[in-house]
Amino acid sequence: MGTEQSSLQNRKIGQLEADVNLLKRAVMGNGKEGLIVTVPLLSHSVEKLSGSVEGLKTGVRSFLRFQQEQEGRIAERVELKKRSRWLIGILVSANISLLGLLVTMIIKMNAG
Repeated sequence: MGTEQSSLQNRKIGQLEADVNLLKRAVMGNGKEGLIVTVPLLSHSVEKLSGSVEGLKTGVRSFLRFQQEQEGRIAERVELKKRSRWLIGILVSANISLLGLLVTMIIKMNAG
């Protein structure tokens, strides 16, 4: 029974050694870039990406502000055109009325 336990323990130890060796290869790279190299590179890339995202946020905010200002200007122009048409209509009507009054006065003066 002692040899069975010893054999079982030896197999467990062998499996643990194999697992440790796999982890070492993953960390050190085993001839390729391992985690020890790729993790810092990945971290640096994430930091650069974060900076780029912040720059994009600023650009998008500025663009949205510009777009809102443009929409406001367009709405003001439309409103001004409406008011101008209304005002022109009133002025034309007033001028026609004055012209009619003048014609009437001239006709009465010539008749009298």
